[in-house]
Amino acid sequence: NVTAVRGHGRNNGALMALTSTGQLYTWGYDTYLGNGTAPSDRNRATAMTLPAGVTGTDIRYIGMTGSSAHYILTTGGTLYALGDNGERQLGDFTTTERRSWVIAKKPDGTNLTNCIYFSTQEHDGWTGTYETNSVNAIDSDYRLFAWGMNAGRMLGGPTDAVSQNPTIPNGFTPFTDIALYVETGGHTSVYIKDESTRYCYVGHR
Repeated sequence: NVTAVRGHGRNNGALMALTSTGQLYTWGYDTYLGNGTAPSDRNRATAMTLPAGVTGTDIRYIGMTGSSAHYILTTGGTLYALGDNGERQLGDFTTTERRSWVIAKKPDGTNLTNCIYFSTQEHDGWTGTYETNSVNAIDSDYRLFAWGMNAGRMLGGPTDAVSQNPTIPNGFTPFTDIALYVETGGHTSVYIKDESTRYCYVGHR
């Protein structure tokens, strides 16, 4: 009864899955359950604990990025994050590991509770000097937000190879540029802009 699966290829990789009955599972390298316990390698699908007040049928999208950071977006628009946070990939303005779910933030520090879509970096399992644990999100005002590791300036931040808190990427003008869809690549970000025949791109070419 699985309806969605997402994962990442960092180290030995990990996956999470959502079922039609609203159950959330994870397995693989260094995965978190969301119940306050330490991460662990799991060789079979293990049930996760959902954020307080959230049922499985409230989940719209799921996602993962390297170091086993987990994400769920509810149908109401709240983006929750869980796991390793060494590159600010949870978007909560800290580098604190989170063993229970937290809500990602907007650039102004308020909770991201009107998110309509998000994309995690799940394509590149880079194991060099820095990882590429990064996230892009779009809110209901069609604004683009980005956080995590700005490898190759892939998030539109000013400084290469540093982790960043949620920010509006350079070159994106809120309420003028209308983001409809975003994809976070290995060292790149791409978004589809309303009334444009070409996609918009930033990052390591």
